[in-house]
Amino acid sequence: MNSFTKIMALCGLLIAITGCFEEKITYTINPDGSGKADITYIVPLSALDSNMIQMGDGDSKPPLKEQLRKGVEKLITKTFGVETWKDVTYNFTKEGKVHFHGTAYFADFNKFKFEGINDKKNEEDKGGDIKLKITKNCMKLFRQKKVSDNTKSKDKKSPLENKIEYQNGRPMLQAYIGNMKISNTYIFPGNVSKCIGAKKIGNNRVSFTLDGKKLLNTVDTMVLNNNFSDIDFGQSQEMPINSIIQGMKLDADIKGPLKPLFNYKKEVA
Repeated sequence: MNSFTKIMALCGLLIAITGCFEEKITYTINPDGSGKADITYIVPLSALDSNMIQMGDGDSKPPLKEQLRKGVEKLITKTFGVETWKDVTYNFTKEGKVHFHGTAYFADFNKFKFEGINDKKNEEDKGGDIKLKITKNCMKLFRQKKVSDNTKSKDKKSPLENKIEYQNGRPMLQAYIGNMKISNTYIFPGNVSKCIGAKKIGNNRVSFTLDGKKLLNTVDTMVLNNNFSDIDFGQSQEMPINSIIQGMKLDADIKGPLKPLFNYKKEVA
């Protein structure tokens, strides 16, 4: 089984585990890179811990409240770079999904990473792909593109074979990301002078949104144009859409004077 086939099989597993999800994060960032992330996360219960789908039925399963508590505990534990959490709430929606909300405080934006549906905490991948460069009286927010190694796959298939496998697995991928919604907003301690790949809001905010249907159309176009290297189907441990997101341009320049947006030490205490 080549890497392309493996990743399409992984899509089926991801659907069973996660279904659709919604993620909304608002970052408030101070001049020194400290800040807080206001997180709203709506997912199926099994997305918080894939082991829950293997617990069995009836009396062998823990009570729902206990499953929810353990799932949220795991979600919090596998989030990198958090000094403390505040205002954490979680419950079930009327549709039966988990609605999580909390504020995570981080001392260094570049070390913070909300793992979300990734089921395992990757100790070698601390920090997210969005990075912040700070110099005197200015900041730069940018997406750091990961370099993948596709040379490990010896079983290379033709573009037509890859397209056929993609079309066979596309219904599963559509079921997984079709209703996905991601929204990240960044509030800076200075004025945004340049913004690429995101929407500028007011003087000091940018917002990046991702719609599952639009993302699927992007993948369709890449497959049609034989851009399999851009899709990076070799990521056996990650969602196949991660490489697409990492390839999206995000660049924002923030000019000073930079002024703190809140007292970090006071709120963390």
